[in-house]
Amino acid sequence: MWDYPSRLDKYDMDFIMNKNDIREGRNYIILDAVVSFIFNNEKKRHKPIEYKLNAKPIQQFNKRLNDLIVYSFQTYPRETLFIQSTSWTNQKRLPVKDTTITNWIIDLVPTKNLGVGTFRSSFVSYWYNKSNNRDKKVMEVRMRTSRQELERAYLKFYNTPDSLVQVKVEPSDDLINRANSGKANNPIQVDNSSRNQQIQQNRDIPVNIPLEKRKEMTLQERKRLNSKKWYAKNKEKHLEFINKNGKKPEEIKKRMVRELNKKILKWESVRESTRQKYNLKYENGVYL
Repeated sequence: MWDYPSRLDKYDMDFIMNKNDIREGRNYIILDAVVSFIFNNEKKRHKPIEYKLNAKPIQQFNKRLNDLIVYSFQTYPRETLFIQSTSWTNQKRLPVKDTTITNWIIDLVPTKNLGVGTFRSSFVSYWYNKSNNRDKKVMEVRMRTSRQELERAYLKFYNTPDSLVQVKVEPSDDLINRANSGKANNPIQVDNSSRNQQIQQNRDIPVNIPLEKRKEMTLQERKRLNSKKWYAKNKEKHLEFINKNGKKPEEIKKRMVRELNKKILKWESVRESTRQKYNLKYENGVYL
């Protein structure tokens, strides 16, 4: 990955040359010698943010992405970053929905269930222990999350290559809603060295144990304790959110059918009660 992975923010971005064209609630790529990203969406109640593609921790990768974006726009001038696959031929250049881009990614590797959570967790798990505190701050801000969430929800310890795809999904909205909201006309200006960050986020003390004992613990042990502490403190809110915002049955069925046909999920592992609940069938060599 050539930049810090966002959630779905980068799926919906407009090209502009001038900041005067910025509208509230939209995400932008400002084309310049060094490309800038502006995320004004507050879907997850995180502050709007603006930064250039020259982060010191991953500068060589940011430069590649910068050059690719400039080349792409010069070769295929358009208003939005992603357009429908037939739009260039008919010159309509219509934007696509984030679900379409998600399916494009899934189709790249049919045997793996790739998604936003996969990329974010893989990125953090690879870079986190290689980073100093200053670099971790840059990661925290650009991924629009918190240090606690990086360690609790994204950081994984892999033993085999196969386990790389066994990552946790996105943090739940009741976690994300704890972040402060900003204003679209005053986004956070991200300094690449993270020395002059203007963001302040509330975070709990990791665990109520003596400092000497905490220093003896491994990162994995601290991460496990932090998760237990958070769940114990927020169990009721979390369960309330799950019950209120649980996935719709048709969405669950669609995912299961897709994973069955791609052999990610085995038919034998699906309980009979689940098959009946979602009316899952196998006809003419295809799961329905």
